[in-house]
Amino acid sequence: MEDLITKYIDKLDEELEEKEYQDFLEANTKFIPRHFIQNHGVHMSLVLRKLKISNDMVTDFVILSKSSIGWNYILIEIEKPSSRFFKSGSTDVHSDFMRGVNQIKSWQTWFSMSENKAHFEAQLSFIKKPISNTPVDIKYVLVTGRRSEYENSNEKIHTIRAYESADFKIMSFDSLSENLRNNEELYLGVRKQGSIEIRSKKVLDTTFLQWCDDSDFQLNHEIKELFLKHLNDEKTAYEAKPALGSFGAKQIYKTISRVSKMKVTNA
Repeated sequence: MEDLITKYIDKLDEELEEKEYQDFLEANTKFIPRHFIQNHGVHMSLVLRKLKISNDMVTDFVILSKSSIGWNYILIEIEKPSSRFFKSGSTDVHSDFMRGVNQIKSWQTWFSMSENKAHFEAQLSFIKKPISNTPVDIKYVLVTGRRSEYENSNEKIHTIRAYESADFKIMSFDSLSENLRNNEELYLGVRKQGSIEIRSKKVLDTTFLQWCDDSDFQLNHEIKELFLKHLNDEKTAYEAKPALGSFGAKQIYKTISRVSKMKVTNA
């Protein structure tokens, strides 16, 4: 873990283009922000990359999280570590910072129209399970710049915080390397033609496979084989110990059948 954090901090110091940091976060999902996560955790252990809000607005990442009374749909925008918070030698905010803030503001404006929010929710309705009838709140996270630019100035800290709200959190790139031990790895997914293509090649949580439909997900060959092996190992355990109960065994049989029918992609 420490080696990975060191690698990440070194990458921040290189001041690369935004895509390099997007790629790193997709490959190392523990670093993806967890603000606004509710008590049920990250839904399906899934983060979606480059999900469209509208024809001209695209998120960098989206995470869903639920409680018994509602859902948070968390939209994440990343800028660059080299993006500035403040003008040189000043407490006036920099255009880099305002670019990220204005991006979030444009999303907030779009979602303030009920028909737009309903349209976005409809994109993800097929994974809003098993609790589907509770309301959705949209939350926003902006990741930009380096903490060293403001950490020793209360005025700068308060200036940044003044742009936040109950549904909007601003983070530096440095802060993503904190608390990693409490962050689970996530499946990386892309929404494609009414389903989610899972691009990860490692088995994490498999609970969601029990209640999804076979048309909800597309799988690469490797993860599909790993899912089936994991489920068949569970089936074998149930068959070896009937005392575990027939209901669990029936659920596993159904899940194996469902995963077997899922479309395989070339990813």
